[in-house]
Amino acid sequence: MAQKASRVIGWSLLGLSIMGAVAEICTSWNVLSIFLGRDFALFLSFAVFHFSVSDNLCIYETLINETERYWQLISSDDLYARPFWFFLYVLSLYASFGLFLPFSYMHTYFQTSLFLYVHFTKYHVIIPHLVSWLIIPAVMTVTINVFNKICSLLTDLCRHCITEHRQMQSLPLYETIQQSLSWTICAMLTLSFTESVYLSLQYGVAHYRIMHQLSATLGFANEMLLITAISLATFHTMSAVSRHLVACCFKPLHRSYGVLHYVRSHSAFVLSVQAWGYFTVLVRSFVRGLQTTNIGQGFHLVVVNTFDKGRRNPAAYQIFKQYDAEQLPAPKKMPQETKKSDAPDWVSVFYDRIFR
Repeated sequence: MAQKASRVIGWSLLGLSIMGAVAEICTSWNVLSIFLGRDFALFLSFAVFHFSVSDNLCIYETLINETERYWQLISSDDLYARPFWFFLYVLSLYASFGLFLPFSYMHTYFQTSLFLYVHFTKYHVIIPHLVSWLIIPAVMTVTINVFNKICSLLTDLCRHCITEHRQMQSLPLYETIQQSLSWTICAMLTLSFTESVYLSLQYGVAHYRIMHQLSATLGFANEMLLITAISLATFHTMSAVSRHLVACCFKPLHRSYGVLHYVRSHSAFVLSVQAWGYFTVLVRSFVRGLQTTNIGQGFHLVVVNTFDKGRRNPAAYQIFKQYDAEQLPAPKKMPQETKKSDAPDWVSVFYDRIFR
């Protein structure tokens, strides 16, 4: 019975992921066809579709993991002021699903309607009803992603409060400079992208209200809570991106050796899947960049999205999850002089993440 229920849930999540990806295809095809033509845009939209389905599945998986982590910490006997942490969790739920969800819905409604009215004008009567149901999975997935990031920050803060009695070890000067630079870049990116995300949402919301002749606005408290939710979600993304970006700049030879070691030790099948996955990441990042060129964040968004989504490579991650480690081609044996301990730590972590 439990196996049947889990199978039903799995297929339901896959269906929601596909429906959410369909809504993103509408936007990507509309944007790409303007710059690249309809035929080439169709192929690239397929790459965006594959990425979106894989990324949506990763978001659902993260929701389960982050919720489990947070409730394990909040149930710990070492945690003080448990009602306060429960209040923060409920507040994050309200900010995500009560405030961000309607804004995201109105923004996505306008973007999807724009595509359908341009390419399917003869169906203008049913387009409003079609869009209303088509974008629900996509909007829900985006909202869950925002909630995951806020919940992850709460989990880290909660863990820090539990272990605050432990003394922080002093870092070497090299690592101190690296961390300071990482946090500086993170703060700058967070401020910049919080503004761009909020302005982009407001742009879509304003057009949605014109289309439906609505004039309702949020109160000051809800407006500030919405901006705070966007800021926290953006901060979570930018902190990971800035750390990865600084690490690439500070250790280029180390990274290059890791990539070379990975290429030499894996089969053509593994490398092909990885290459396709990174291609879908680049195409989707390019589309997101084109969507925000009007507010001056196009190139920045391409770089940030590439670093952010490339860390996990959702398309390759989901493909490899369908195989057992025994079914995949085994890594090639390296010469005796190249020992396992010589490989960078991130290579082994990346390998374990793929085949776990």
